[in-house]
Amino acid sequence: MANQSNHFPAGAAKNASPLLARALDYAGRGWSVIPVRFVRGRKQGGVKWKSFQKGRPDEQLLREWFSDGRYEGLGVILGPVSGGLACRDFDATDAYDAWAKQHPDLASKLPTVRTGRGYHVYFRAKVTKTTDLGGGELRGAGSMCVLPPSPHPDGGTYRWIIPLPEGELAEIDPVPAGLAREGLLQKQAEGNGSEPRRLSDGEGEGGGRERAASLANAAPEIQRAIAATLPDRPGIRNRQVFQLVRALKAIPALADLPARELRPVVKTWHAEARRVCRTVDFDETWADFVQAWDKVRVPLSADFMQQILDKAKLDPVAEADYESSDVRLLLSLCRALQGAMGERPFFLAARTGAKLLGVLPMTICRWLKMFVADGWLEVIEKGSERTHRATRFRFRETVGGENPPGKDE
Repeated sequence: MANQSNHFPAGAAKNASPLLARALDYAGRGWSVIPVRFVRGRKQGGVKWKSFQKGRPDEQLLREWFSDGRYEGLGVILGPVSGGLACRDFDATDAYDAWAKQHPDLASKLPTVRTGRGYHVYFRAKVTKTTDLGGGELRGAGSMCVLPPSPHPDGGTYRWIIPLPEGELAEIDPVPAGLAREGLLQKQAEGNGSEPRRLSDGEGEGGGRERAASLANAAPEIQRAIAATLPDRPGIRNRQVFQLVRALKAIPALADLPARELRPVVKTWHAEARRVCRTVDFDETWADFVQAWDKVRVPLSADFMQQILDKAKLDPVAEADYESSDVRLLLSLCRALQGAMGERPFFLAARTGAKLLGVLPMTICRWLKMFVADGWLEVIEKGSERTHRATRFRFRETVGGENPPGKDE
C-alpha cells in the first residue's frame, strides 16, 4: 500500500522501536522510506522498492517492516516521491571539507549526515538521476540513501551532524552551491525531454571544460573499454571498432557526448590496435568510429565488473592462503579479470574494487601490493595519477610454473 499524504497521526512513534520511530518521523516529512540490508558491506533495499519510487509506504507497512528488528537499517528514495529530495554524496572528508570551506553558509545549514567514509548533504532540487562527479555523486530520482540511525558496514552509525530543520528542507540550485558541475542539470533536463535553457555568453567554453571533466572522471571505465575491445589478430579491426563504440556507450558520462569529443579516446585505442593492425591509418579508424557512434543503440553491458565479480565468486582461487574472505575474493576477481582480458594485462581501479567489495580504496591498493609481493600478480606497467592510467597487472597461476604462491614448499 502507498499513501501520498504527509500526515502521520500525532504520537505515531510512541513506544516504537528506535528504527521504527525514525522511519515514522522521516515518513511524516513526506519521504518514501524503505528498509535496508547490508550484504558483504554493500547496501541494498530490504524489499523490492521500484513501486515506492512513485508512491510512499503507509504507516501500517512501515510498522510491519521496522517493528521486529529484521532489517538493519532504513533508507529514503530520492526524487519527486520524497518532495524533490536530493543528496550530494561526498565519498571522502577532504572533498567535503573543500566544499564547506568555499560555501560555509550552506555547510552550516544544510542537513548533513556523517557516513562511514564521508558525508551526505541533503536539500531539495530537480535532479532527475544520479551522476558520478568524481569523489562522490549527485543523487536524485531513482536513487536511495541510507539514513541515521542505520549502522555503517565499516563500523559506527550514520548520524546527523547538522540536523533536519523543523519544516521543509531548503530548495537550492546545486550548481552555484558547489554541489554540481556547471551544465549538469541542463544535460539531465535535455535527456528527459525538458526544454533546455539557452546558453549564456561564454557558457560554451564551460561546456568544453565539463566534457573534459567527464572524460577524466570516467578514465578507469574508458581504459577498461579500450583494453576489452582491442583486436587480438589481423582482420577484425572494423568489428572491434564497433565493439569499442558499444563499450563507450555503456559509460553514462560518455553516452550522450558527440563523437568528436571522443577523438582522443579513439586515438589511444588506434595506437594500441596498430600493434596488430599495422596497415590501417587513423583516418580509417576514426571514420568507422564516427559512423558507428551515430548508429549504435545497444551498449555493451554496463554491469561488466559485476559480472566479473559474480564469476569470481563462483570460481574462487582454491590455493589462496589468506584468512580474510574479502582478500580471497579480490584475488579471485583478479584472476577473473585476467581471464576476460586473455593474454593482455588487466587493471583494477582502487575505487572500482572498493565499491565491489565494500572496503576503502586504500585497502584495495594495499591488498594488490600484497598480491604482487606474494607472487600472485606481476606489474606490467605502473600507473600514473597524472595520466589517470591505472597500474597494469598480469595474474600468475603459479610461481615458476611449480608451487602456487602463498603456499609452503
